Amino acid sequence: CYATGSVTGTYGVGGLVGWNSRGTLTACYATSSVTGTVWYVGGLVGMNHGSLTDCYATGSVIGDSEVGGLVGRNNQGKVIRCYSTGKPTGTPNVGGLCGYKITGGGYEDTGNFWDTETSEIDTSLMGTGKTTEQMQTLSTFTDAGWDFSAIDGDQADWWIKANSYPRLEMWYSGGDGSAENPHKIANVPDWQELMATPGDWNSCFLLTADVNLAGIDLTPVGNVGTQFTGVFDGNDNIISNAVIN
Repeated sequence: CYATGSVTGTYGVGGLVGWNSRGTLTACYATSSVTGTVWYVGGLVGMNHGSLTDCYATGSVIGDSEVGGLVGRNNQGKVIRCYSTGKPTGTPNVGGLCGYKITGGGYEDTGNFWDTETSEIDTSLMGTGKTTEQMQTLSTFTDAGWDFSAIDGDQADWWIKANSYPRLEMWYSGGDGSAENPHKIANVPDWQELMATPGDWNSCFLLTADVNLAGIDLTPVGNVGTQFTGVFDGNDNIISNAVIN
């Protein structure tokens, strides 16, 4: 599950869930900006009594007290292999990953990280702070037991590429951009992502279906500042009705 956009409220406000009472969230994320006027405000969950596993949050978080990039207050809950990059704002009890915690019960803090540069916060009661460069380095996460393997009998839980944070969703319709495993372009959203990501313009791509770009606001893939130097294999499929105004 995931959420985008913005969320506002008073207390117990989260980008995806306001109050998680012994529930389980697995492979969820939120890019929402979150604003609460009182306490328990988090990028993913405001108040957590339950379990968060393989989740992340990237939005800004504003509240009064107990404000965290991922969780506002973790009340004896489990947080496992999660991260946050957003900037939490409030006073007191503000943390890069978690604003306030209560241990005991089923409490667990395992393999969690937050970005100290984008959050502008060096402290958190849970997780480990890392620089942006470290947060975009595969070994930071594999050393902590995160699953990036696509050959272990299940679908990979996490995906990462150069100069990017880990994601739960694949880039494009699959592939990692290498010659052996090119990014797959199968629909309009894939093409829109390609247009918007100059950092990928030196990668390999494979068109896996006909794509009709009628009515889409197009910009060129490649420009004076950043040329397209990768490989685009049309694979006998067709791009139609593309108009750049």
